[in-house]
Amino acid sequence: LAWAMLAKIAIEQNQLSQAENNIEQALQLSRLGGLGDDLGLEHLILARLRQCQNEMAAAYECLEQAEKYLEAHQSERVANWLAAIRVRLALLNNDLKDAEGGADHYDGQVRTQPVEYLREFEDITLAIVRIAQGRFEAALQIFAPLVDQAHCEKRGWVCLEGHILLSRCEMAEK
Repeated sequence: LAWAMLAKIAIEQNQLSQAENNIEQALQLSRLGGLGDDLGLEHLILARLRQCQNEMAAAYECLEQAEKYLEAHQSERVANWLAAIRVRLALLNNDLKDAEGGADHYDGQVRTQPVEYLREFEDITLAIVRIAQGRFEAALQIFAPLVDQAHCEKRGWVCLEGHILLSRCEMAEK
């Protein structure tokens, strides 16, 4: 799992070749006897990496692998991340209807819980869908507590992405 988290960090820092090396190491170790939900999470990280590399077909293949592990091991954290990546891929493919379905499901089930850094990717994904829908006030309600908490805890990538998206909302409202 540590190698997978290093891969996730490398993706956030746009160090995609380092992320590739880290996630391959994670997969190799997990295949030697790791937990099933670790394999699911690792395939999600690999899907996110493929998305960042604009390899959409490969990203969808990784999502399918993650779904197989998810079905066998029922992990909520993997399920939420899987849904968020699927929503982002739908947005990249200009499929707002599919993205809305995933976002609405997440919004109704998970977002009722307090803001938590472990769900930032999912919450930001939901806000991006709300922006695509033209629901800027709804996006702002999602971003404001995320950005505030991330700023207090010095999580720069969330602050940066949040401020960019907050600016888009404010510009669109004018």
